[in-house]
Amino acid sequence: MRLAWADIARGIGIVLVVYGHVLRGIHDADIGLNENFFFYSDTFVYGFHMPLFFLLSGLFVSSWESKPFASAAGKKVHQLLLPYLVWSLLQGSVMIVLSGTTNSSTLTWSGLPANIGWSPIGQFWFLYALFFMFILYYVMNKFLPKPVMLLVGLAVFAAMPLLELNWIVEKFGSHFVYFLAGTCLARYKSIVPRLFKPAALYASSAAFILVNALYLWAANRFYDAPGFQYLGLAAAAAGVAFVIALSYRLQAVKGTTWLKSLGLSSMSIYLVHILAASGTRIVLDKGLHIGDPAVHIVLGTIMGIAVPLVVQAVARGLRLDNVLFASRQPTVKGQASA
Repeated sequence: MRLAWADIARGIGIVLVVYGHVLRGIHDADIGLNENFFFYSDTFVYGFHMPLFFLLSGLFVSSWESKPFASAAGKKVHQLLLPYLVWSLLQGSVMIVLSGTTNSSTLTWSGLPANIGWSPIGQFWFLYALFFMFILYYVMNKFLPKPVMLLVGLAVFAAMPLLELNWIVEKFGSHFVYFLAGTCLARYKSIVPRLFKPAALYASSAAFILVNALYLWAANRFYDAPGFQYLGLAAAAAGVAFVIALSYRLQAVKGTTWLKSLGLSSMSIYLVHILAASGTRIVLDKGLHIGDPAVHIVLGTIMGIAVPLVVQAVARGLRLDNVLFASRQPTVKGQASA
């Protein structure tokens, strides 16, 4: 069965994803965003929102990992590579056509296949990296116990700042540990209620505040210093623990169904939000000549969430959701799918 707290955590995470990309779009378009506000907001959000999604992705591997390899890999091709390919083509084409109005797009028609093949466009790096994480995990799981795999993930994470690698390889290496942490947690989903009692929320809140205060302080001084990424591991762990603890408590709170709904639609929002938010920014900036960054942040985030939900609904009505979003979105009472 689906876990309500995991869907709420995805809902929180996808709002942060949209907000973070809206913020970067406004900054890159030079729409008057305060530099200090941007730096601290961007550093804070990017400190834990993608680690959260990788951990949640690893949380439901139990049924998937027992499948034969061909079946397991085929399922991830459909769930991850299909939407990756479809939306890379769609978003990449829009970026090329509107290159004169977007934020310095360097995409070209001739270079688009290469981008899709080994240098993912924009936010789609997550799907690209996640697919290979699933495949590598499947192979490793045949030979290594999960705690050992987690240690391997930590070793890879520790090695990343010391190596000069292709950016997508670096993204993979610096996030694999969170996926592996999720696979370890998958074995103990049943004890989450005991782990996340009210006291756990208080403790994780305190750790979240203290660790991120240190992280932001250090980021302003040592962001490019060797070893700063290791502090990022602590900030990510504190952020993920806080969101999970908060989500577990929120599932019993009335009025949080909308967060669960956003979590259930997080894939659709993730795929479409850049087009929606960028379009909103262009209309506000170049069409309506609105230069207030607060207006851009609020409307960009709202439209970055609302438009994908509309696209998802239309796709369902046209029976295109299986092509555009890889699978029909589950209902709240539906079965979880790894």
